[in-house]
Amino acid sequence: MVFPGIVRRALKLVPTILQALALVVFLHVVGQGMLSRFGSAKYRFSKSYQTSGLGFGSNKVQKVIKYIDKNIPRYSPKPKVHKGKKAKNVTTTTTTTTSSTTPLPPPDLSVLEAEQENRLQTLHKSCLKYGIGSNSHDTPKLLNEDVKEMEAFLVKQNLPSRPMWQNLICSKEHKVSFCPVYKAASTFLLKKFLLIAPSAKWDKDSVTHLETQANVLARKEFGYLDSWDAYPEFTTKGTTIIFVRHPFERILSAFRDKLEDPSVKGGKFNEFYYNKYGRRIVMHYRKEKITGPSFKYPRFSEFLDYLLDKDLRFDDEHWAPFYKECTPCHVNYTFIGHFETLYWDMHLLASKSNLVDKWDDKNDYFQSSTYLKVSKEYFAGVDRDVIRKLYKRYKIDFELFGYSADEYIKMGKPGPDDVIEETEEENKSDILEGVAENKINDEIVNPEDMLISGIHVNNENKDDAMKQAETPEKSDLKMLLTEENLLVGNTNIEGKV
Repeated sequence: MVFPGIVRRALKLVPTILQALALVVFLHVVGQGMLSRFGSAKYRFSKSYQTSGLGFGSNKVQKVIKYIDKNIPRYSPKPKVHKGKKAKNVTTTTTTTTSSTTPLPPPDLSVLEAEQENRLQTLHKSCLKYGIGSNSHDTPKLLNEDVKEMEAFLVKQNLPSRPMWQNLICSKEHKVSFCPVYKAASTFLLKKFLLIAPSAKWDKDSVTHLETQANVLARKEFGYLDSWDAYPEFTTKGTTIIFVRHPFERILSAFRDKLEDPSVKGGKFNEFYYNKYGRRIVMHYRKEKITGPSFKYPRFSEFLDYLLDKDLRFDDEHWAPFYKECTPCHVNYTFIGHFETLYWDMHLLASKSNLVDKWDDKNDYFQSSTYLKVSKEYFAGVDRDVIRKLYKRYKIDFELFGYSADEYIKMGKPGPDDVIEETEEENKSDILEGVAENKINDEIVNPEDMLISGIHVNNENKDDAMKQAETPEKSDLKMLLTEENLLVGNTNIEGKV
């Protein structure tokens, strides 16, 4: 019969069908777990990620995701208007401030040129010291431990050993080239370059409102030179510019701009950097449980732990070393600007490149939200040993451009060794201060404070001091008479002395 045969075949296929269903369920569970852990934010924090009624526990998961979604800070440039209420007129005013970040007038050009020469010499000497760059073969490097350690570090990190010409923005008309270092006023400087763009469609007003990023527009405007072989001659004969910043200040600025909780500064949630770096930092480097709306964002100390755990070649351009992005030992830079003296350096650069009318604007200067006072607040929560390790990671930048890490190391939390050293230094300073005070007191003679036999006395206790100031001979005589009279029972001693 046909029917029993079909039933038998169907029964034989039941185990296979069950195995297939089990495999599908397994792949689904694994896939959802991978999405929840490594997927983009729209899968992790979307309300429609799982709908209710599609499986056991789906309602519970949905509630958790809704809770997380409510705590994501939302950027709302317009004031909220509640239903049934009229929105109040909100006006914003812009005032000109003269705070501490307002730059002082630049000094004489001769002073700025002397400082510029000092910076170029520091860069040149450091490159020769470690034997790196195009002219390193001219002078043999010193084979000390410091040089050997740096050489091994550069090889291990696989940092570029040739010029990175592709990162330069070159203006053929003005013979000026620039390597942008991100988080070192790069946008401000690229806007300056747009003012001298070949298309001549940018002015001081239009560059303040760009439809896209400044580096993209600058690359479209200036492009590249005809060949890579044209770059050495172009950079040597023209003005080649690099602007740098204190490495620790730059790292902190990158963290605050790209990874920090946006509610701290009132900025916009950076989904790209959160998906690429932020959530992984929290996942792998969080050491303590943090609750509250900002639990999903990394802390500064966690970000530093992440940096110390990764190689330099994997760094993002916003916190990668200057050496990696602009190869200062391989490119002949003729002008080195510092973020800390940006206004003054732009004054000198405009004069050297004959672009005073375009670049030297007294009312156009850059004010950063990250400065020394802010740095103290962030680095105060970082161990000093971590800051020292961070210095070793960026040591090449510190030495090439003459920066120091001592002040920032003192900002950090001291360890046991640091406490001992500070205690010893305080004791030494107290001893030196005490010696200085004694010297001052010895030199001052107060008529009311006489010195008798090395004892300072005043009018009230002069009699006691006179008694203590007896001569040694009189003291010995008194002792002998005391012993003699004790033997004979005579107590009238004072009259005989």
